[in-house]
Amino acid sequence: MLTRNFAKVATLIALCCFGTQALIGQENTATDGKKSKQETDLKKQEDAKSEDKTDEDEEVTVAGLKAKYNKAYAAFLKAYRAEPDRKKKTKIVREMLPQMNDYIKPVMGIVKKDPKSDEAFEGLLWIASRVRQPKKRDEIMDLVLTHHIDREGMGQFVLGMARSRPAKKSEERLVKIFENNQHDGVKGKAAYALITYFTSVKEMKSNERAIEFYKKAGNDELIEYLEAADNKSLDAKINKYIGIAQKNYADVVLRGELTIGKKIEGIVFERDRLQIGMRVPDIEGEDIDGTEFKLSDYKGKVVMIDFWGDW
Repeated sequence: MLTRNFAKVATLIALCCFGTQALIGQENTATDGKKSKQETDLKKQEDAKSEDKTDEDEEVTVAGLKAKYNKAYAAFLKAYRAEPDRKKKTKIVREMLPQMNDYIKPVMGIVKKDPKSDEAFEGLLWIASRVRQPKKRDEIMDLVLTHHIDREGMGQFVLGMARSRPAKKSEERLVKIFENNQHDGVKGKAAYALITYFTSVKEMKSNERAIEFYKKAGNDELIEYLEAADNKSLDAKINKYIGIAQKNYADVVLRGELTIGKKIEGIVFERDRLQIGMRVPDIEGEDIDGTEFKLSDYKGKVVMIDFWGDW
């Protein structure tokens, strides 16, 4: 009897010990799992910090930013051209087209460190034509004119300025570059840019729909500038810079083999021969049957001339 009771007690003790070990084992497993998850999360945080640190420590350069932008744009263009579906194309534009604002800030950071440096000049020229916000564009323009106005590489920049929206500050900037840059290539392009700019102002003044649009948009500065710029004074400015360009910068190359002198020839011909009310210049050519003719052969008759081209 004693032996049987002793055996039962021993069995109960063994079962209790086994259950306790099982519970301890489960607790240890849970603890180890929790510890393992904490260690994994901690490692992820450390890795993220390490990556951030690498990005911060990595030197940001204009060349690097341009390369990054060009790579992203090439990827976007490839995907866009390969996708036939319009809706998917729109999604590609929304998700893949690189946003210039993401590049302007780091470029301006480089510029502010040393605004007179070659790299600052390169960065300013790169973002100048890509900025959409007027205030930011003005800031960039002022930085270029303050620190780099006499650089030889200002040629393309000043040609781009010819397309600036008519405003007093736009005119003043172009004149400032022409007067302060000492390189013939830049001065010639600045003179040509001024001709183009004043011509566009004159054309806009005569565009009633454009005037009405800007009035409704509340662009008072532009309207005031256009109203103050009379055609007589605009013609005088255009002719002034045509004379300067022809006399001093005719050999300056605009692009390819096209010189300022050759470009001015067309502008002068239009000014002197193609204004409303002038006699139409004589035209020589061949008709559809190969017969040579002159426009003057049809003097006194109603003639419709259809100009067209094939490129």
